[in-house]
This record gives sequence, structure tokens and C-alpha cells, in this order.
Amino acid sequence: MPVGFVEEQVPACVQRVDLEFVVFERVTVGVDEDFEIVVVEDDIDDRELFHEIIGDLQISNKLVWFTNCEDAWHYLKTTSDQPFIIFSDVNLPKQNGIEFKRQIDADAELRRRSIPFVFYSTSVAKEWVDRAFTEMTVQGFFKKGDKYDQIKKDIRLIIDYWKTSKHPNSV
Repeated sequence: MPVGFVEEQVPACVQRVDLEFVVFERVTVGVDEDFEIVVVEDDIDDRELFHEIIGDLQISNKLVWFTNCEDAWHYLKTTSDQPFIIFSDVNLPKQNGIEFKRQIDADAELRRRSIPFVFYSTSVAKEWVDRAFTEMTVQGFFKKGDKYDQIKKDIRLIIDYWKTSKHPNSV
């Protein structure tokens, strides 16, 4: 099991994998739903809430979860799948989300893949937002809401925007 998981806390839909991430499988149908949503989040409560909201919104993209940036990086560098979007927390163990995005931007292959990247974090300091938009190619910085309906609205907005927006992976 990934570091920090307690067997009893893991939902039944979690699969065991060789890196420090879990995959929630969903049926895929329709435009863009063959592409996965990558989430880098170390808080189990936030992961479960995100998963529940994705289900409530009937978003059928496969979700690929990572508890740290190192494993997310390894996955992005080795997968042949094209992620639809990356949601990343800022405060993460080992390497923070800002450093992770900077690492992605510095890699020519990953930049060519044009994966939309948004920060979705409880930590929204002006310094982090300024750095995200002036030092890298971030496509959004969102503060996690504290109410279920607000989080659901935000996730719907982000997903709908990227399903509608034209970018190298959608044309």
C-alpha cells in the first residue's frame, strides 16, 4: 500500500500498484473521457472527497492519484497515456507542487505534451500564486473550498473549461 495509507481507510475501489499512487477506475465514454485526470494530493480525506465529487458530477475519466511529486514525475515520464489534466496540491512531502510544476516546465518532452496543470490547494499565499504565474506555465490556481457544494462547483468549472478549451491535446 502507498505510504500513509492504513488498510482499513482505503476505499474498496482502490487498486494496489507498484508506485506510491492509487488508481480509481471508472467507465470511460465520450469526448476527452479516455484521458485520465492526474491528482497529486497527500491528504487522504481530500482524495476521498475529490473522488466522491467526481462521481457525483458523473465525470468518467480515470483518476490517477499520487501522494508525492516524485512518483507523479516518474509516471508522467514513463506512461504512454495522455493525461487530460493535472490537479496538484502545493504543500506535498519531499517536493512541493511549485517545484514539481517547474520540473515539468523544464522538460521538453512534457512541455510538448501540453498537459493542463492547475494548483488546487488549501494554501493560496500571494507569493505562491505570483510565482506560479510568473515563473512557470500554470493554467490555474484554485483554493480548495471548505464546503462540499463549493468544491463541487469549482471542480465542475475546471473540468468543463478544459473540455471546451482548444489546446494541443484537443484539436
